Formats: sequence, structure tokens, C-alpha cells
Amino acid sequence: MRSRRADYSESTKQALVDSAIDLFTKNGYAATSLDAIVKRSRVTKGALYHHFSGKQALFEAAFNQVEHKAIGQLSTAVVGEG
Repeated sequence: MRSRRADYSESTKQALVDSAIDLFTKNGYAATSLDAIVKRSRVTKGALYHHFSGKQALFEAAFNQVEHKAIGQLSTAVVGEG
């Protein structure tokens, strides 16, 4: 059984990644600030730096999540055709 602290930590990290995906998609990497991401996530900058070393690390996590979702959708489509 997971602790509440672990659940809270995971939800904070996921909120940051979700916000980053949305803002990077809408505004691009260069035009998206960490301040905008934490504001949208409703967390502090300290929480961001607790989970990620900086903007590049957050971008990589966001990219990995989008890539994983796309691969899942492609796999489903390919299996559905067979």
C-alpha cells in the first residue's frame, strides 16, 4: 500500500508534466517559462525542482509521456487491423 505522501508526490509530478505538455504544445519550448508551468500546475517552483532538475528535464519527461501514449495508440491501431 502506498503512502499518502507518495500519492501526493506522484500527483504533483504528473500535474507538472501535464501542464508542461499543454504549454509546450501551445507556446513552444522557448516561449514556455517554468513560472507559467508551476502557476498552471498550482505548485511551487521548489516542488518543480524537487522532481526535475530544470526545464530540459521536465521537457524530457513530457516528451516521454507523449511518446508512450502515441506508441500505445499505434499499437492499438495495428492490432485492431489484424
